[in-house]
Amino acid sequence: MTNAQKIARHRAGSSAARLRHIAVLDMETDPFDAKTKAEILPFVAELYSDQFGAIVIWDEDFARFIDKLYTTIVALPDSYTIYAHNGGKFDFMFLISRLRGEVKFKGRAIMAAKIGAHELRDSLHLLPEKLAAWKKDHFDYDKMKRFNRSKFKQEILDYLHSDCVY
Repeated sequence: MTNAQKIARHRAGSSAARLRHIAVLDMETDPFDAKTKAEILPFVAELYSDQFGAIVIWDEDFARFIDKLYTTIVALPDSYTIYAHNGGKFDFMFLISRLRGEVKFKGRAIMAAKIGAHELRDSLHLLPEKLAAWKKDHFDYDKMKRFNRSKFKQEILDYLHSDCVY
């Protein structure tokens, strides 16, 4: 077998393995408020895959939340490609201090990056439309305001999970 054949075989095997190991990441954040223009931070994330199900991280402390999310991603077995819809302009930006190696940008959006053995990708480039055009549950974002969250925790988690599954 030639070196070119060995490389092609390795790439095909890596690609096939990566296709078996796909996950989705979504975060919910403070709602956007045009009046106050308050800082928007995530407080809950779901990492979802058919292989391991749903892993949910809920923490109101931003630094602790990012630490937990990063540790959870790094601890995943094998190598996953983790997609977030519009993650390159939003979700991944909360993790930017933890990204390693070559980070690929398209304009100001992250196209691809690595955390541990895992690759982060923006699914907006695969499905170039809003999730609402695909399938998205209706949700009252006021329920995500800091003073409301605990009352609506299960609704928020259900909404987050449906975004990951869809």
